Amino acid sequence: MIVELLVSVFLFGLWRVNSELYLHNTNDVFDIESYDCLRVQSSLVYCLRPREPIDVTRDSDTNGCEQNGGRLHRFSELRTKNISLSTILHHWRSSLERVEDYSRYLRDSSQSDGFLCECFHQGSFGKNCEYRLPIGESVEETLEWQLIMRMKNPRKVQIHGDVICSETLQCDSGVLCLDWREICDGFQHCLEGKDEENCDLLEMNQCDEEEEYRCMNGMCILDQFFLDGEFDCLDWSDEMPFKSSGKCSLESVSEECDDHLCPPNEWSCGDGQCIRDRLAFHDYEFLTCQSGRDQYFICETHAEKKLWTMSNGRCYDPDEGNERCEESSAANHSEVEQCEYLLKCSLSEDAEKDCHRCDGPGCVEKLRKVCPSTLIRYPQRAIVAPFLFFLFKYTKNRRNNLPYFVLINGTIRCGDSFITVIDEIIPFEADLNVRRLMEDYFCQPVETSSWSELVQPHRECHRANESTDRCEEWNPCMSITRIRDGWWNCLNLEDERERTSMEIEKSCAGVRRDRFRCSVEEPTCLSVMKIGDKKTDCLNRFDELWFENGREFSSMNCNDRTNDKCSFFRQYIDESWRSASMNKSEISSGQRITFRSYCDTFWDLHPEEDENLLKCRHW
Repeated sequence: MIVELLVSVFLFGLWRVNSELYLHNTNDVFDIESYDCLRVQSSLVYCLRPREPIDVTRDSDTNGCEQNGGRLHRFSELRTKNISLSTILHHWRSSLERVEDYSRYLRDSSQSDGFLCECFHQGSFGKNCEYRLPIGESVEETLEWQLIMRMKNPRKVQIHGDVICSETLQCDSGVLCLDWREICDGFQHCLEGKDEENCDLLEMNQCDEEEEYRCMNGMCILDQFFLDGEFDCLDWSDEMPFKSSGKCSLESVSEECDDHLCPPNEWSCGDGQCIRDRLAFHDYEFLTCQSGRDQYFICETHAEKKLWTMSNGRCYDPDEGNERCEESSAANHSEVEQCEYLLKCSLSEDAEKDCHRCDGPGCVEKLRKVCPSTLIRYPQRAIVAPFLFFLFKYTKNRRNNLPYFVLINGTIRCGDSFITVIDEIIPFEADLNVRRLMEDYFCQPVETSSWSELVQPHRECHRANESTDRCEEWNPCMSITRIRDGWWNCLNLEDERERTSMEIEKSCAGVRRDRFRCSVEEPTCLSVMKIGDKKTDCLNRFDELWFENGREFSSMNCNDRTNDKCSFFRQYIDESWRSASMNKSEISSGQRITFRSYCDTFWDLHPEEDENLLKCRHW
């Protein structure tokens, strides 16, 4: 039976070589965890991965090829007809292993007479021609079609798609499953903090100062890859911000996005996009996830759109002129389910077809009759954090569709200590910051509380001499390289407050040749991601402008298309520290020498550039 490949869910990818498909890892194997693999853009490998190991047995299936519309050929027949290996490899779209078997047979005819399939139907391929592209015959056609369909039909993507989950770490993360990018991101997504265990090993990791560059998340890459115009760190911290993660949802296949980790204090949308505020869709002040992952399972609380949460957790948008959502099991609800259903009707203003005008006083009365409590938990499982639940009342909140309270119920990780909170109800705040809630409200040492366990957070971590407790919070394991790097990590912002030159020299010692210093008067250890990001971090604005009123660095980025500028920026960073080493009597002349060297370097690369360079050379 032909298996239609839905590229939009990326069960596996496509290996593009002259628009042909090359399937591999197709041998018969028992208890296999992945098989039938293809590549995308020569580097991304996608395979079929069953939830449980299975037995793959197809070598003796001589009927499968014909059943799938292919044509079976015996090795002996192919040799008699003088069919070349090149023809089979590039045009028959069988598997690499089958072609290898035939090649061995040609070299040694004493081997058993095997068979392979010729997949001649449009878009079909596979060991037994069991797969078929949804459109066209080439990878280019399929990927282009997939992207166009996704952009044209975002509502259908929600209906027919699914929430992507991490299968490696199994944990209770609430109603929204764990994304692999959320492991070791500094925020507890699993009960008891299983996703943050031993993460300080990476946070405290040290790289070879001479040969390696330390990514912001602690990973190491070869120094030659720093500022080369291509992302090599998973968090993109080795390059200037020449690409926005918001574009990830608009790309069909992207290794950069598939592997992208979010910077500190940003939330993963599950496709490489990162957003600043997990609950931005409540007020629409900041960017939200193009994928909708931030809204899943709580779609009705959107600030502007009237959405409905489907059974798969995704959001259905009726739009004007389109049919409302239809929930097939609406007539068979239990008491709790019916209460939740009516609440969704009220919040979404009847986005489901059987809601029957459940909005206003009439709906309030229905809710009062059906719901067993004045506080309605929705969704039933935890949302936003694995220990946090939303509580609504019969009537809408005066702040639009937001809940009235949050219920804290579960085990919270506080450093190396744990606290179990049972049914603690606190008011919901529109600017809810769960990390601050944890650290300020639950993870502080206390003598008395409404819960029984006394919290005494540990202050121990690996390589303690390389950590800092500047935050004065319960989390002790923060690398000293995060001091004044342009990204706040402490809730009290203490890591980004002014520091003495001596402090910066110490905290930045192991990474200083890769970090930017604003000036002698303003010692910093800025990540290269902060240069040209259109957000001023230096008082003199030298992180954004060629001199205070000069050309913007964001317009002369170092990337794979303009990598001739990359060496300039490396020297620019290096010169920022040379200026910092001058004594006071040398500062005035030293600044001129420093900036003149910037000019000379860039002038050599771009003698045709505009008047800002002329001003620079005569500065």
